Amino acid sequence: MMAQKTGAGLITKVIATVAPRWAAQRMASRLAISRLEELMLEQRDYYGAGRGRGADGWRATNASADSEIAKGGPLLRARMRDLVRNNPIAAAAVQVLVSSLVGAGIRPRAASSDPALNRWVDTLWADWSAHADFDGHTDFHGLTALAARQMVEDDEARALPRGVLPACGVILAAGVDCQQDRLEVQLVAFGRNFRRWVVDYIVIPHSISDQAGRDALDALLRGTWRTELGLRLPIDMLAIDSGNWTEEVWSWGKRHPWSKVILVKGASTATGPVMMPQRFERRNDGRAKKAQRRAFMLNVSQLKADFYGWLAKADPAERGFTAFARELGDEYYRMVTAEVRVLNRSRSGVVTSSWQLAEPGRRNEALDTMLYAEAAARRKGWASMTEGQWDALDAERGITPPETQADLFDATVPMVPKQKAAHPNTAPPAPARRNGWFGKHDGDWF
Repeated sequence: MMAQKTGAGLITKVIATVAPRWAAQRMASRLAISRLEELMLEQRDYYGAGRGRGADGWRATNASADSEIAKGGPLLRARMRDLVRNNPIAAAAVQVLVSSLVGAGIRPRAASSDPALNRWVDTLWADWSAHADFDGHTDFHGLTALAARQMVEDDEARALPRGVLPACGVILAAGVDCQQDRLEVQLVAFGRNFRRWVVDYIVIPHSISDQAGRDALDALLRGTWRTELGLRLPIDMLAIDSGNWTEEVWSWGKRHPWSKVILVKGASTATGPVMMPQRFERRNDGRAKKAQRRAFMLNVSQLKADFYGWLAKADPAERGFTAFARELGDEYYRMVTAEVRVLNRSRSGVVTSSWQLAEPGRRNEALDTMLYAEAAARRKGWASMTEGQWDALDAERGITPPETQADLFDATVPMVPKQKAAHPNTAPPAPARRNGWFGKHDGDWF
């Protein structure tokens, strides 16, 4: 906002002809206002931070780009596609960007010491790249250009790195599956409109019966994961399978509040709610025990049907879209798609359905932990939150972290872990945050 001109205007000149004193007072007031505005400008670093008539209609939000796109993404994408189809300038801009990104395309050449082998490999590549499109519309280079166009035009090809959350209002949930020699953990961020982002998949090489496995799960609950903007978020809720190793799972779960850890078990029925409290044996007086707030039965049949239906969504802004982090590995996708629904007709003509492995021996831990993580998110209100609650969560988690002052010795003094105490009753020291299990592992677990 710039200072107003202080010269005598037309109104002041007219007033001066009939009331000179009034005109002088008017000029003095305008000079004082001008001086105050100059002082305000001297104290302010940015004109955009000013408050005045020039900024009265300026309504700014502190939410991140992801938060705004989550709400306005479908309309933004539709308008962008319409511009590319009907506006030659927008179409030319997209074409230039795609050409700059792709260029001549990826053209690998074999470079071994055997010329005959090189020619054979090059021939195989040329034959495959010509038929890389399953639908037969284009070749490998056309698919590359199509992926680049989708990224430029409507952001469909973007994927986050492993361990990074979207910078918007999300519920970070974890699902844990207990196996005889390992614990498999899936971290999923759940957002508004039933959208979800797979953040990471971790395999801990210890059983829930081992102290090392329990310590690893404790470290998981203490850990934090960063968003795209650098804000670190903890796990909101963890769900662990109690169908096997029930005593060990209950022993570990009861050490944590029910608002942080719940125990889940698959129900044998395919009807009813997707999630309901477990009811246990009767008391001595014959009355049923009260349902627990930390133990739940899951309608896994319905959860699987819903998840596979959402998995088919192709539009990132569409209701129920599932996004996956980069570099999860082929085995993860084999596990998460390991089961198919089979319809069976009885002799009486009644049709029932059951979920079976797509092929014998195929692992399905990633699918199970996905359902457990969804149960944890539902427990935190994922399926019942209002738009206002999502907006509040966006404002809280879709921001950059506040600046913190680093310690004077952070850059010079290394952190030395404490030695394990010799006394048997002394608890081992807590592992450093984001180190050990959940830091940059070398891939041996998966």
